Amino acid sequence: MLKSVLKNKYSKWIFLLLFILGVCISDYLMHDYYNIHGYRGKIAEEKKVGEYRIACFGGSTTYGFGVEEQEAWPAQLGKLLGEKYSVVNLGANNQGIYGIANDIHYYEDLDFEMAILYQGETDRDPTQMRDYNFRGGDPFFFCFGYKPILNFYIKELIRKATPLDKNAEKPVFKGNNTDTELRAQVNQYYRDADMISQAMMNKGEHPYKDYINKLDKVLQNLSSKNIRTVVVCQPNAFNSVQQYCIRQLIDSKYLNKIEYLNLNDLFDDLNAASFDGMHLKKEGYLQVAERMKLSLFK
Repeated sequence: MLKSVLKNKYSKWIFLLLFILGVCISDYLMHDYYNIHGYRGKIAEEKKVGEYRIACFGGSTTYGFGVEEQEAWPAQLGKLLGEKYSVVNLGANNQGIYGIANDIHYYEDLDFEMAILYQGETDRDPTQMRDYNFRGGDPFFFCFGYKPILNFYIKELIRKATPLDKNAEKPVFKGNNTDTELRAQVNQYYRDADMISQAMMNKGEHPYKDYINKLDKVLQNLSSKNIRTVVVCQPNAFNSVQQYCIRQLIDSKYLNKIEYLNLNDLFDDLNAASFDGMHLKKEGYLQVAERMKLSLFK
């Protein structure tokens, strides 16, 4: 039987088809980092009558880098709010405001009434905006709405096997980092960003200009659709200038339209609440969710 198949002039096409089929099935079954539609957690079903849907946008601190899906703050917020609310985690590692602007368009069919932008950490460079787009950078997702994971899985394996780059300009998050290494790298990066942005302001320059312009367009888009929008300043001791710029934008153009929540006072010791100075432990994310519930859902 096998010999006859091998001799068949179409055998190479048969094997190619089987290989592609195997890759597709493997890709489908391996979706643990995110689901087939490119976001973390269960696929959001069609909304029920009376259901209030919240879309959470951000980078790895929204996605929940380092914790399980149910331990990230969007999932914990959903549990606290109860069954009348559905909270969708649209965070993605390394995603900044550039990618978020595209995500809002990609996921319009989720029909969300509220958007939470847990923002700032990815876009901490005051001189330029990061143009990374986790989902839109994938042509397969762009065309079909299906986010392959095999390529991401292979990259993760390579990343975990690569030593820490101590000379990197930005923090490098890898599976073999120690808490001490990452905390030192993250804190130094944040200090430098805040010092540079402060120096720019003292010279009359505009730090975070590209970032604020992009955020402005995102807020315009959400506001025009009457979507309740909250910009959340995630806990960080070295983001004063960036948050000042964000608050200035909201106060000058979106007063009583866009809400702002500052979580900088949430932890007495951020290093104790996180495992690297940025990404919180599950208990830390629970505190984030509890503050959001208390502040935003009175």
